[in-house]
Amino acid sequence: MIQAEEEALRIAQAAADHQNEVVEGARQLLFALAQMPAVREPDIEACSAFLSTVKAHNPRYTNILKVSLDGSVLCDAISSHYTGKVPDDGFIQRVATTRAFSIGNYIISPTTKRPSIGFGYPILDEGREVQAVLVAGLDLSSLEEWFAQAATPPQATFALRDRNGIILAYYPESKKWIGQTDPVTQISQAITDSKREGTVEAIGPDGVPELYAYAPLPSAPDADVYIRVGIPKEIAFEKVNQTLYRNLATLGIVAALAFTVAWICSDLFFLRQIKAMVKTTKEIAAGNFNHRTRLHYGKGELGGLAQTIDQMGEALEKREQERREAHEAMIHEEEARAQLLHNLITAHEDERIRIARELHDETSQSLTALMVGFDTVGLALEEDDTKAKEYLEKVKGIAEGMLDEIHRLISDLRPSSLDDLGLVPAILSYAEERLKPCGIVLQLSEDGIEGRLPPAIETAMFRIIQEAFTNIIRHSHASKVDIRLGFSGRDLLLRLTDNGEGFDLATVREEKQCKGFGLQGMQERVHMLGGEFEIVTAPGEGTGITIRVPIPESVEEHV
Repeated sequence: MIQAEEEALRIAQAAADHQNEVVEGARQLLFALAQMPAVREPDIEACSAFLSTVKAHNPRYTNILKVSLDGSVLCDAISSHYTGKVPDDGFIQRVATTRAFSIGNYIISPTTKRPSIGFGYPILDEGREVQAVLVAGLDLSSLEEWFAQAATPPQATFALRDRNGIILAYYPESKKWIGQTDPVTQISQAITDSKREGTVEAIGPDGVPELYAYAPLPSAPDADVYIRVGIPKEIAFEKVNQTLYRNLATLGIVAALAFTVAWICSDLFFLRQIKAMVKTTKEIAAGNFNHRTRLHYGKGELGGLAQTIDQMGEALEKREQERREAHEAMIHEEEARAQLLHNLITAHEDERIRIARELHDETSQSLTALMVGFDTVGLALEEDDTKAKEYLEKVKGIAEGMLDEIHRLISDLRPSSLDDLGLVPAILSYAEERLKPCGIVLQLSEDGIEGRLPPAIETAMFRIIQEAFTNIIRHSHASKVDIRLGFSGRDLLLRLTDNGEGFDLATVREEKQCKGFGLQGMQERVHMLGGEFEIVTAPGEGTGITIRVPIPESVEEHV
């Protein structure tokens, strides 16, 4: 059963990942359009013409509109001259309030009269106030193409549903269900209870028992958009049932053979002494080395044989105990190595994910803005050279910002000050770049560190401090950070404390969220150097980290 649920959830997650790409594409497009002068300025004809050009390259959208805060259409890509307001479901106000990308509910587009779902992004004025909202209506029929092409079990169904349980896309029979309330009430209840992915068993709309898996779209956490997959239980559990029947048949054969052997032995070995000795030898052969014949040895040959068998059992029992202890020690060692390798791979993957997220969130958006900006310049060159120069200046500003962001990313990967000057200057330089702009004061004191530490130790300590700074900026709301770096005997000692909010360490570990706070990466770097890692924190009491790393004797003489 677990195997079938995992397979269904895997299919739902794959579908959610694809739909997430659609949502992310809408967010990047609206972000870029919100920066364009042709959209920001009040010229309705120029705005509509520009949006029309953009829509021509993005056919998946039914329309792209600029609307006022009360929902009135200011301009749109299809020049519909619609004078009414977009449907009032709180979507426009949600974008204005959050000042961020948001997803609306299922609607019939007032300008195209086609089923769609709206994506919104705010247009901010010079004072950073919301002056209007950009809306892109996604043609829901475009989502069904992926469903039709996905490799899924026979008779499987897909559904994309919004926060109100309204079906936005469905496969197959899309016309029958789009715009209707999701008939699988167990899915709605499970989402309300957990707000996470999972599986439920329920009777489908056609009366067939089905296994449903559901998963949210990561790019739309505020919209509560979920995708669900339904697989008939007969198909979902087919492989599981086949395995169960095969195992039961094998077990029956083994039981029959065992019964036959036992019956033959009881018939052949009729003497009590011989039965006892045979039983003991079988137990020893099966690994039960503490079994004995419990016979009186006497002076006969059978007594001597029984004594020899018992002595053999004692010797084997002692040897088996020694072997078991050695085996357990070896298993523990292998488990420790496997865990270390797993944690190392996880840490590397986390670093790759962080770099990919930085490139995705910043650089890709800037590149999108550049592409749209160049299209705008091209349009302006045909009409007004002065405006074209203004647009070129804005495009240049975007390029300069992207260059600064790339320089910052390169510095995060490997700051030159660490290689050229050492650990302490690198910490001060990094704090100047990251902590100071956030209003966080750094106090650093170092005692007895002269010359350079081993490269492996310098790199590990810098990465730990780098991760700690990131946690402080994101989570702690601290105003002061204190770092003390020095020697304690033959160990390098680092103490890092902040006056932030702190957190419940037991809860973080219990919920397996250490990865989210970067604690796992810090611990693994310290353990790889043979050091000790300790963290002390509590809600409202700040956070303190103590790290102790041994310095090799050959290096310690020169430090």
